[in-house]
Amino acid sequence: MYSLHYEIEATERTLEGLKREQAAIKCAWARVQNCTNPSFRIPEEILSEIFRIGYTVAGDICMAEETTYLGTITSVCHHWRQTAIGSAPLWTNIVAEAGDFNPKMRLYLERSREAPLRFTVIADNRLNKWASGQIRNWMDSLGSYLARTHSLTIRTTDHDVAQTIFPLRVPMPSLQYFAFEAFERTQIRQPLEEQRSREGLRLLDPTVAAPAKIIVSVRDASLPILWDLDQLRTMTHLKLDSWAACPTKDVVHLVRRCTNLKSLCWLQALEEDVLHGNDMECFSSLTLESLQMDLAAKGSERSSVIWTMQFPRLKHLTIYAVIGDSQWVDQALGSVERFPMLQTAWLSSAAFSPTAINAFLSAHPTIEEFGCRLHASIGGVLSVLAEPTSTLPLKARSPSLRFLYILGASTTYEGESQPSEVISRVCAAVRGLLRVRGIGAIGIGEGSELVPLKIQLNDKTWESRDAIPKEYAVLQQEFPECLRLTGNDDTIPTRFNPT
Repeated sequence: MYSLHYEIEATERTLEGLKREQAAIKCAWARVQNCTNPSFRIPEEILSEIFRIGYTVAGDICMAEETTYLGTITSVCHHWRQTAIGSAPLWTNIVAEAGDFNPKMRLYLERSREAPLRFTVIADNRLNKWASGQIRNWMDSLGSYLARTHSLTIRTTDHDVAQTIFPLRVPMPSLQYFAFEAFERTQIRQPLEEQRSREGLRLLDPTVAAPAKIIVSVRDASLPILWDLDQLRTMTHLKLDSWAACPTKDVVHLVRRCTNLKSLCWLQALEEDVLHGNDMECFSSLTLESLQMDLAAKGSERSSVIWTMQFPRLKHLTIYAVIGDSQWVDQALGSVERFPMLQTAWLSSAAFSPTAINAFLSAHPTIEEFGCRLHASIGGVLSVLAEPTSTLPLKARSPSLRFLYILGASTTYEGESQPSEVISRVCAAVRGLLRVRGIGAIGIGEGSELVPLKIQLNDKTWESRDAIPKEYAVLQQEFPECLRLTGNDDTIPTRFNPT
């Protein structure tokens, strides 16, 4: 019996050895096959650059897409995996959450070596209940990584934690982008008598970091921000998202202090400070080139900051309405030239009437691209653009306009289907406009002062060709070179507010 047991063990050891040898041969054979694949013969430097470009595209979509991309390229073959692992820039998107041990992030930090990082710090103290000293120690432990960070985002749901973290004093010589997002879990817009008074918050020590791009998102509660004058002078991009502690006049004053500001995104969740009176300065900047702002829920037409805008170098203007009823601002744009260098404009068709939009376009003949959401009145805008010169002067017809983008061609902002009569009117207006100003149109020939026009109609429901209404499909067949039908996201294209 003993000898039989010994023979079985010996046979099993022999079998295991043969299996290991088989696996080694399969691996070697797979590598031989890989060597015959053209992708295997791509030099590591070139393959690494290809990976980096794909990684950047995936990261622009979302972090989940980025993770999927990394998982895919590291699973193709040994050569691709080793090349990807050895490419430090692919492992630089780091998310650190207070009190959370994340092996994946530790692996990323190891693979990133000394490459500049995109660092997100989530300081949610609801679960940890850390004391102030523990929070500071945790932030200090991140110091060596923050020192090589070029993009830093700090999120918290506890404003007391924010008071503990800031100002950041870690030297960050490479920091170019900084975002602070504070969404306290309190009742939105508490009455003033119920809000706790807070000390002003200084985000960064100007002696250790001076990022060119800053985003501040503070919602639901008052949290004043203290700005350093030296930082404001170097800042080129600023985004203010629902800065609840800040009335309109404070934003106007802040923008005037940013003497090198190129891009401003100002989202107002509440309402304009209608009590600012006559003491508010003009909403102006000598350097601003791109402005994106939404319309407040309430405001006074004659006291709105839109009336006072003075941006002589502005090239891109986007004004949209989060809510449907913003018509109090209809005449605020005026009918005279205010932005002599304007190239692109996006105006809310729910807030501005066709008369107001046409007056603005007529006053700014330099506009090359215009966009808006589909509205029942949009035909009034298109019909003016199609008018003959004998009826309207050339300037009133936006002679430089070469691209028109219409969002929500099939569905409204609320997600309901556009009425069939609205779609029919839009198709008729687009057809008439392209017959006059489309590529190959009679009025667009050699010596013409009008630029050939292209139109893009978009709706997020157009995931397939079958989802496009028949009238639009017929129209596209009629003008294949001038009209595009797309199913992109229900958002304003970045071409209208480049940063």
